[in-house]
Amino acid sequence: MKRFFELMFLMSIVTSVSSLAIFNTEAQASVVAIPHISIEPRRDIIVWRYKTIHGVLYERKYNKSTGQWIGSWRAV
Repeated sequence: MKRFFELMFLMSIVTSVSSLAIFNTEAQASVVAIPHISIEPRRDIIVWRYKTIHGVLYERKYNKSTGQWIGSWRAV
């Protein structure tokens, strides 16, 4: 039984070391391939904007990606 646990322990060490080597080679390969790629957002970033006029709270959607308002102000 002790021999079995020693064998399992040795196999886990070999597996973890080999998987670390695989991760390192993948990381190096991806660092070489990425420099010419630029990251662009795929969706617009939409947020709610709020303001208070004479004690009444209003809300309106704003597109942060394009810098444009969406819809009109409405009371909340």
